[in-house]
Amino acid sequence: PYSRNSDGRKVLRSSIREFLCSEANHHLGIPTTRAATCVTSDSRVVRDVRYSGDPIEERCTVVTRLAPTFLRFGSFEVCKPEDVVTGRAGPSAENWDLQQQLLDFVADSFYPRSGQDNGTDGVTGLPELTGDPKADLEGIVQATLLQSELFALDLAWIADRIEVVVSATPPDQDPLGPESLLMEKVTKLIKSRLWAVPAIEQLLANYELILASPGASNVIRTDREFEAWKGFPVTVTTTEPHKKKTKFEGNLTGRDQKHVILNLKGRPIKVPRALVAEVTLPPPKHEKGDQQMKTLRKKWQRKGSASSIEFEEEAVVEVGQAEELAELTKGDMAEDGEDEDGEEEDEEAQDKYVRVYRELVRRTAALVAKWQAFGFCHGVLNTDNMSVVGVTIDYGPFGFMEAYDPEYVCNGSDRTGRYSYKAQPEICKWNLEKLAEALDPTFPLETSLAILEEEYDRTYHAEHQGLMLQKLGLLTSDVPTHEDLELQLGLLELMEVTGADWTGTFRCLSKVARGVDLDAVAQELSTVYCAPPESLAKQYARKADLFRTNMTAEQLNGFLARAQSDPEGLSKLFGGTPVDVLRTEITEELERVKECEKSASKTAALK
Repeated sequence: PYSRNSDGRKVLRSSIREFLCSEANHHLGIPTTRAATCVTSDSRVVRDVRYSGDPIEERCTVVTRLAPTFLRFGSFEVCKPEDVVTGRAGPSAENWDLQQQLLDFVADSFYPRSGQDNGTDGVTGLPELTGDPKADLEGIVQATLLQSELFALDLAWIADRIEVVVSATPPDQDPLGPESLLMEKVTKLIKSRLWAVPAIEQLLANYELILASPGASNVIRTDREFEAWKGFPVTVTTTEPHKKKTKFEGNLTGRDQKHVILNLKGRPIKVPRALVAEVTLPPPKHEKGDQQMKTLRKKWQRKGSASSIEFEEEAVVEVGQAEELAELTKGDMAEDGEDEDGEEEDEEAQDKYVRVYRELVRRTAALVAKWQAFGFCHGVLNTDNMSVVGVTIDYGPFGFMEAYDPEYVCNGSDRTGRYSYKAQPEICKWNLEKLAEALDPTFPLETSLAILEEEYDRTYHAEHQGLMLQKLGLLTSDVPTHEDLELQLGLLELMEVTGADWTGTFRCLSKVARGVDLDAVAQELSTVYCAPPESLAKQYARKADLFRTNMTAEQLNGFLARAQSDPEGLSKLFGGTPVDVLRTEITEELERVKECEKSASKTAALK
C-alpha cells in the first residue's frame, strides 16, 4: 500500500535530518510545519544508505509534526470526476456537497477575515498610526487601495462617516459603469482586507466607513455624479430630523462643503451635509396596464444594487386587470424574496472563496520565493505535498543546494528534473491551477484562474527580488533598479559557471565593507567557495546521466512531425493517448535531450 513499493518505515538517520532541517527552515523565516518529537524503536529495516549495494539495518523512527492543518491541495481531488486521459476518478467523484463542505471548513477555520487570527497581517505597507483616529482610518483606506491597485474617485468626511468611492480606473478616465459586476466584488474584497488590519475594528467602533463603486446603485456620491445629475429629481434622507423631517424631495441643484441643495418648485432647500445619510435617484415607474412587472423589476435591479434599491409599485392599471395583476405581483414578490436571499448567500460564499484562494496563491508564491532565496529544494512537489495554508509540508528527499546550479535535483528518483530548483516556482503555480480545477464547480474555474494569473507571478517576483536584494545588501529602495537586477543576474551566472557554494558565497560577500581588503575576500571566494574543475566535471557528468533519454532528437522530432501529419496514427501507436498530451510529453523529452547534450559538452570541456 506504500508508494514506490516501499515498507512505509522511516529510519533514525533520515528522521534526525528531517527534524533539524525543518527547524532550520522555521528559523530562516520559511513557513513550515514544525518537528515536535523524534521517537525511535527497536524495530529495524534494511536500507542501502549510499545506494552502493551495501545495505545495513537501521532503527525505525517516528517524527511527530505540528501544523495548523495537514490538508493538502490533493485533499480536494477526492471529488474529482473521471479523468478523460487516465480514466481514474476520486473516491467521492462529483460529490459537490462534500466539496463545498471541505472548502467552507478550510475558509472558516484557517482564513477568517483574510488573515485575522491566522498569523498574517492582511495588508502590508500601512502608514504608522498617528493617534488621530480620522487620519489613521483615512490612511489605512488609502494604503489598502494602493495595495489593491485601485483608485479613490472621491473621499469625504461627513461628521463621523467617511465615504469612499472606489474605481478600477484613474479619476481622469470614465468609470466602469453600472453594468460592471467586477467593481461590486472588488469593493467587498477591499472591505475584507480592511478587516485584516488589527487597528480597524477599534477605529470603526466610533466611525462609519462607506465604500461604493461609481454607478453601482441609484445612490449619488461623487462630485462628478452630483454634477451629472443636476436638475434631476432626487430624494435626500437624513440620519436625524432636520426641520422635523428626515426625507426631502426635489430637483438636485448641487452640493457644497456644508449643504446638499435641492429645488422644489422654485424654492431652494438646503440640507446640512453632516446630516445626510444618502442622496438617491428615484426608481422607475411602470406604464399603464403593464403586465411584465417582474421582468421590469429584475431589469432595474440588475442595473443597480439590490441592497440599496427598493421597487416602488405605483402602476396605474385598468379595472379589469387589477385582480390578475395583484395576484401576479404577490407571487412575483415572494419568488423575488426567496431568490434574493439565495443569491445573497451564494454571493457571500463566492466572496469568501475569492478571498481564500487569493490569499493562498499569495502565500504559496511567497513560500516558494523564500525556498529559492535560501536554496531549499523540496524534491516532490505534487498536489499531495502542497499545504492549503501555504507552509512547507512533507519533508522527504529534500535538500539545501550547495554549489549553485539552477537544474539542481535533490531527489534521486526524479529522472526528468520535474522538481528541480529552477522548476519549483512554475510547478507550484501549476499545482495551484490543479487545485483550482479541483474546487470547480463550487468555486468556478474561470474565477480562480483569473486570480492565479493576477496574483502569483507578481507576488513571487516581488518577494524573491526583495530577498535577493537583502542578501546582496542593496537596501536603498523597495523597488530594484535596472543596475541592481543586472548585478544580481551577473553574480548568478558567475556562480553557476564556477560552481560557487550558494550559502557560502553570500556569507563571504557579507564581509565586504569600507576599508576591507577586497582582494582577500575575492581570494576566499575563489579558493573556498568555488568548485575546482574536477568537481565541476563530476557534477556535469551526473547531470548528463540524469537527463539521458533512450531516444534521439531526430526520433523525437519525427514524432512531432507525425503529430501534425497523422495525429490519429500517432495516438494509436501510443495506446490511444490524446495527441495534445503526446505533443507535450515529446516536447519535454526533447528538452531533456538538450540538457543532456549541454551537460555532456561541459563535462568534456573540463576534463
